Amino acid sequence: MDSIISIKEINEIIEKYNIGKRPLSIILGFGEITITRYLDGYPVTKQKSDILKEILNSPEEFLKYLEKNKDDISNIAYAKSKRSVEKLLNTKFDNDNELENVSEYIVRNNDDITNLSLQKLLYYCQLFSYVTMNEPMFVSQCSAWDHGPVYRSIYYKYKANGSELIANIDTQNTKIKYKELVDEIIKDFGCFSGKVLCFFTHTEETWKKGYQAINNNISDEDMKKFAKTIKNKYNINSISDISKYSEALINIYKSEEMKWKKA
Repeated sequence: MDSIISIKEINEIIEKYNIGKRPLSIILGFGEITITRYLDGYPVTKQKSDILKEILNSPEEFLKYLEKNKDDISNIAYAKSKRSVEKLLNTKFDNDNELENVSEYIVRNNDDITNLSLQKLLYYCQLFSYVTMNEPMFVSQCSAWDHGPVYRSIYYKYKANGSELIANIDTQNTKIKYKELVDEIIKDFGCFSGKVLCFFTHTEETWKKGYQAINNNISDEDMKKFAKTIKNKYNINSISDISKYSEALINIYKSEEMKWKKA
């Protein structure tokens, strides 16, 4: 039987994420004084204990709660806590201009884009940057979430859209460094729905290993290794060869789809 979280561990959460008892209660969806009561010795329920243990062990999970409910706490409490999470994850979520520019470019040049599909296109931009140029397109870390690879800053930027299409951005055209590669990714992968793209990424070792990692991050080393694998397997020697990989993935998807229909 799993043990209930201890007072010491709750205090560790507060210190680790630099957040007060009341805002912690609020972002987790508890009553405002719940954490205070627990620290005073009030019994912790199993359900809430599981949530607290989850965020204690995973800054990623804590960040999801923080971003989801940030409007319910003060700006100061949010900023202080977010800085602590950034430090723990060894990354900044607002300091990758190329990621921001490419995401805007994709939205502007794809009329059928959701947050889910955008995340996958950004992931394939990064992956094929390694394949074709042996270097990353973005400095930001890619994470492995339930529905595939995610760049957190862009996810939270468009989170309010939910599963709806992202409206075309009414801004001046943004310059991007690797336009030819991004255009190829839009052509080869942008034609698929978020659901299909999610299936694609779930077949790949990068997502599988990242999803099993403690911090849920897809490491640069794993990205490089996988890039080398598909480069050799599909004989990808130029940007125009990327379509070989997307065609192989859609054939796998169609094969699986036939099995689902027969089941």
